[in-house]
Amino acid sequence: MPLNWNRTYTDNPTDACVHELFELQAERTPDACAVIFKDESITYADLNCCANQLAWDLVKLGVGPDVTVGIFAERSIAVIVGLLGVLKAGGTCLPLDPEYPKERQDGDVRFILVDGQFVERLPENHARIIQLGADDKELADAPQKAPDRHVSSENVAYVIYTSGSTGKPKGVEVTHRGIVRLLFGVNYVRLNRTKAILQLSTLTFDGSIFDIWAALLHGARCILYPARVPRVRELSDLLRKHQVTTAFLSTSIFNAIVDEEPTALACLEQLLVGGEALSVQHIRRAWEHLTSVEVINAYGPTEVTVFACAYRIPKEPEVTAISIPIGRPIGNTQTYILDQNLQPVPIGITGELYLGGPGVARGYRNRPELTAQRFITDPFSKEPNARLYKTGDLARFLADGNIDFLGRMDDQVIIRGFRIELGEIEASLRRHEGVRDAVVLPYADTRGENRLSAFVVKKPGLKLSADELREFLGQRVPEFMIPSRCVVLDRWPLTPSGKVDRQALSSAAVAAGKISSTSIPPRTTLEMVLAQMWEALLDVRPIGIRDSFFDLGGDSLYAIRLLAQIEEVFDKRLPVEALLGAANIEQLAALLRHAEVRDRLAYAMPVQPEGEKPAFFCVGAGLLMNSLSLQLGKDQPFYSIGLKPECVDQLKPPFRMEELAQHLVLALRESQPEGPYYLCGFCADGLFAYEVASQLMARGQSVGLLALFEAENPCCMAKDRITIRLRRMAIWLRLRVNQFLRLAVRGGTTIS
Repeated sequence: MPLNWNRTYTDNPTDACVHELFELQAERTPDACAVIFKDESITYADLNCCANQLAWDLVKLGVGPDVTVGIFAERSIAVIVGLLGVLKAGGTCLPLDPEYPKERQDGDVRFILVDGQFVERLPENHARIIQLGADDKELADAPQKAPDRHVSSENVAYVIYTSGSTGKPKGVEVTHRGIVRLLFGVNYVRLNRTKAILQLSTLTFDGSIFDIWAALLHGARCILYPARVPRVRELSDLLRKHQVTTAFLSTSIFNAIVDEEPTALACLEQLLVGGEALSVQHIRRAWEHLTSVEVINAYGPTEVTVFACAYRIPKEPEVTAISIPIGRPIGNTQTYILDQNLQPVPIGITGELYLGGPGVARGYRNRPELTAQRFITDPFSKEPNARLYKTGDLARFLADGNIDFLGRMDDQVIIRGFRIELGEIEASLRRHEGVRDAVVLPYADTRGENRLSAFVVKKPGLKLSADELREFLGQRVPEFMIPSRCVVLDRWPLTPSGKVDRQALSSAAVAAGKISSTSIPPRTTLEMVLAQMWEALLDVRPIGIRDSFFDLGGDSLYAIRLLAQIEEVFDKRLPVEALLGAANIEQLAALLRHAEVRDRLAYAMPVQPEGEKPAFFCVGAGLLMNSLSLQLGKDQPFYSIGLKPECVDQLKPPFRMEELAQHLVLALRESQPEGPYYLCGFCADGLFAYEVASQLMARGQSVGLLALFEAENPCCMAKDRITIRLRRMAIWLRLRVNQFLRLAVRGGTTIS
């Protein structure tokens, strides 16, 4: 490769620490807004002051250079104070995810900053617990000036854990120098005080380092996304409300948004996407809607501090393009593609990608042997102690100097931006008392995204189910590492040479994804529509109404897509957490019906609910209709349907009777989904009853009886506008009278 491709030196403050650069920024823009979370915000001066006071408290407890402090919380302003306070005390930040199993949390820490709501989820250790945001008088009395700590840019600022092949995660020690290299002297992104940067990545994902410090070291606003899992419309609203200019999204999140609502990102100036190989198809769809957004393909393992290469994607990718390059090295970063003898390969030839420069991490926490294997002496550098990180990624140089990413050399895969060692999942499965052996294989779903299949050979004489395995793994690994498919076998399928037949395993996984004939098929139109959504999304057919979304391979990203489709089709916005309590179609349909009833502007109230005969529905159900119910007897179910007071409050004549009747139809079908329907109406309510019957028949429903008492013949009604306007005014006045009487008379009796 040409030598100038690695001449990326730029002048930047690599000898400074992260908190020192923040302090300089706070002096320059003390009154500027630093962080926004929901309806809260904090200025640079106040953030600096709060972090200084926390730092003094930490120093008293013994925090200093390379002393690790766990941070056990979700996104909040208090968390940003905590991160900054730890760095000011000279310590190292170790993000711990409250959603991770306790076994996954690092117990080897002396101090943990924790959000009070997560105290019960803390890992079992003897660490000193310090509550974030606590009203501590001692903390309030602490000096507002930063403590004087002798911290070097070579000290560790963060420990970020990634998957490990032995079943134990490995902690990457990221230095201050590496973070400064990421954010200063670079041209892959524009950073200054005019920007507003979205903070969406979880703290345990190294992308959060970019989200937070790209804003706070340049005087920009850091906008914290309020929920753990993004919703497309809520994300769109947040971006527009706070005029967000810059965001980093994992490839999976980007794909999900592009599939559902790409215009949600249209207000951005710069969009960085990374974590997995980008899909050319999704980029082309994005360009149809994101005409003014710069999209950057950002590549980099945690071991080289978030990003190592970047590629600004042209607006019109080549028609024949089959992949998106990862670009060239960012400032102060070197890239080499080498053969097995650590010799550079020619342009266009595949080799292993090695990365160098100040972004290279110190190594793996308490893992000297693994550090020596993956962090090697840089044979191309004249600087003492320079090292290269051996990525395990296959790549090649293109003729224009850009790098083409070609996949992995080992059994590591990337799922939703996280690099996962399959061996860690296999080792966790083997710890189950009923498992003799385990193999985990990746596969691509219908959208081309990586998923996992787990295969286990059970011990003789023991029963073992896929549900049991998922539950077991859920106590040991994060949700994104739980395989979409789990297959239990009595023995391995073998090739003629005696090796495990992986092709046969893949076929077994496909078969496991098919639901058995004992599944209960959809019974209503709503369940059928939901089943079709699930089948298209999860690529599993057929799906029964009691089959679990998560057992079928669903996860939080699939949930984003599913809930976006539900919102579009049913106009109902459900939280992501709704799927935890309604994980099958039957439960989700009931939840949607409940939400529909709660939001509906009409009611169907049982006057006499008992009896075996078909239900009789009376529009309005005034005093005369109560006597009709008595005349029909105790074996005749009798319901009153009408408009709720809040609907009447919204009415301003003239109004369309057809629109009001639609609310009545929805309430009616909630009580009785299918016909035949038996209806009646008295006086002006007879016109509503007639319109309800007409709409039911237009929807293919049968109307067994329509009885109108003292009502105008709908077929002979006047057509002139004045008469219609007067009739609508009369109906509106009558609705107002009924509303008044309903509030005044106990039991809600109305008159006609």
